[in-house]
Amino acid sequence: MEKEFKNFTKETWFKLTLFMVFVVGGILRLIILLKSKNYSLLGDEAVMGLMAKHILELKEFPIYIWSAHYAGTLFSYFGAVYFFLFGVSSNSFRLLGLTVSLVLVVLVYKLAKKIYGYNTGLIAAALIAVPAYYILSFSELIVGVYSEGLVFTTLILLLFCKRISEKKISDKEVFLLSLTVGVGLWLSPFVLPVVMAMGVFLLLRFPKNLNRSIYLYAGVGFLVGYLPVIIYSIQYPTASAFRMGARMLDIERDILLLSRQEIFLTIIKQVLHRVALVPEFIINMPRLSLPLLGVEKSYLSGTVFKIASFGIMAIYISAILYAINFCKAFIKKIKSWSGVEFLIIYVICFTIFYSFFVDGQKSRYLVPLIIPIVIFLAKFIVDIAKKYGKVFLLIVPFVLVYNLFTCLVSADNPVKEYGALTEFLIEKKIFYGYSDYWVAYPVVFESKEKVIVSPTLFTATYDRRFEYTEKVRRAEYVAYIFDANRHGESEKKFKKKIF
Repeated sequence: MEKEFKNFTKETWFKLTLFMVFVVGGILRLIILLKSKNYSLLGDEAVMGLMAKHILELKEFPIYIWSAHYAGTLFSYFGAVYFFLFGVSSNSFRLLGLTVSLVLVVLVYKLAKKIYGYNTGLIAAALIAVPAYYILSFSELIVGVYSEGLVFTTLILLLFCKRISEKKISDKEVFLLSLTVGVGLWLSPFVLPVVMAMGVFLLLRFPKNLNRSIYLYAGVGFLVGYLPVIIYSIQYPTASAFRMGARMLDIERDILLLSRQEIFLTIIKQVLHRVALVPEFIINMPRLSLPLLGVEKSYLSGTVFKIASFGIMAIYISAILYAINFCKAFIKKIKSWSGVEFLIIYVICFTIFYSFFVDGQKSRYLVPLIIPIVIFLAKFIVDIAKKYGKVFLLIVPFVLVYNLFTCLVSADNPVKEYGALTEFLIEKKIFYGYSDYWVAYPVVFESKEKVIVSPTLFTATYDRRFEYTEKVRRAEYVAYIFDANRHGESEKKFKKKIF
């Protein structure tokens, strides 16, 4: 009885600790939400919010984000539900982001637990519940691609790891996994590396052992999940493929004005340019990863924080080196590969894919790497605590306090005046105008489309909703709106354009 009581107590403490992790994560996100309650949505957020508003009003049912035919709109449909429940507002839409971010915490916990066990799962959940602000912002930011990519990448990793750990895989499970892959590929290009990893793993681990029925259910599941893309491709042939390719190769839409020969030469030139950038990307990858860990120049003003930043980097570097240690017998034990090896393959596929197909000079494209990073860090902490003493568990609160600091000092949103701006425009009966991307759509959303602003004041290619621009062009009186604090060069460009 005494042994059972001890086990029960240990299990109870574990569940209580896990519950507290979710509570703390929720409170942190709620604090961030409350700090931004009077702020406007960002440009991309406002686009997603406007689509959610149209869905709620039954005006349209978009498959892709306006003029971004590589990013699906599922979360805008969720946004419409939140608008129905809580009203159309920035706060309602950010509440959706809070929910999505907490779902990610649950998925990371389950994934880490599946691969390494309960203790690793608990620590990984804590690290993603209180992450560096850079990660928190992208996990909450409903702008298409990022939060969707994080959630569905983690979900696919989890479902696949569950399947490969079982001796017998049911057709239902294969269907569910393939369905998730299809939906994920519709929503975000971030899902592509995990699909590549699945292919590599299956090809090497199970080259001849898969039943034919698995292919059937996998195919049907994928087609069902990918159905929105299929429907869109039938309506607008090649549009999605062209937009995805153009996004990866940094080709603007005006390429369509060129001749076929010029288009072909431009594509070849961009492909060669991408290949030439691969070494630079790999060299810069560690530096670009620093914001994921909470190490940014804006924080490094105080001596204490500088020392803490070096400590954080040392911890993560140690965890990465520890993870690399798993790769020693990587090739030799192919037949016994499991979730650990699959996670390593995912990191390799991610690096290859983003080296070739994505502009490697932006840290935000590396955000999905935080999933394997926190899992390997959690495993590292668990193992060294077992080997050298529980004192090493103090690494966890150190990292969490550091992350919490980055969140609290970074939570101020730079677009807080757009609500007042919108009220001013309505009061003065100014209903049409031109501005840049980061002002236009937030104002349109804040006004609930009473004020229509085109984002083409400086850059025509930023236009995502051509109907808005047409209305502005037909208007008798228009305003020219720019945020001089946000865009230092806007005033000069404005004066030059007008005078």
